[in-house]
Amino acid sequence: MRRILFLFLFLTFQSLAEQLSPCKGDYWTNCFGEYSTNEGTFTGEWLEGKFHGLGKIVHDGDGGITMGEFVYGEPPGCNPYKEALKIYGSSGQWVNPDEILAEAWAQCLDEGL
Repeated sequence: MRRILFLFLFLTFQSLAEQLSPCKGDYWTNCFGEYSTNEGTFTGEWLEGKFHGLGKIVHDGDGGITMGEFVYGEPPGCNPYKEALKIYGSSGQWVNPDEILAEAWAQCLDEGL
């Protein structure tokens, strides 16, 4: 199953690269490009200077891969820290951060993200 998913995403990236023009210049929008930082390399669609659309990040530290549909620079799926901020806000100090993050993960799973 993983091989089929990988093949599907690889072919999707190939077709995207053919449909969108290559990213050029300082401001990337409505294009397909690759950008590297000390944290990793993003390959995929760009819109208004941010990762937007199908893409993948290969993380330098552990070689892990984040792949899917990005939304204005945000990775696919749920970010438990952002969910925790939605639930508890950013003012003050969290008393039990492990419990708060566990609740945030549960919220992510409930939403199917």
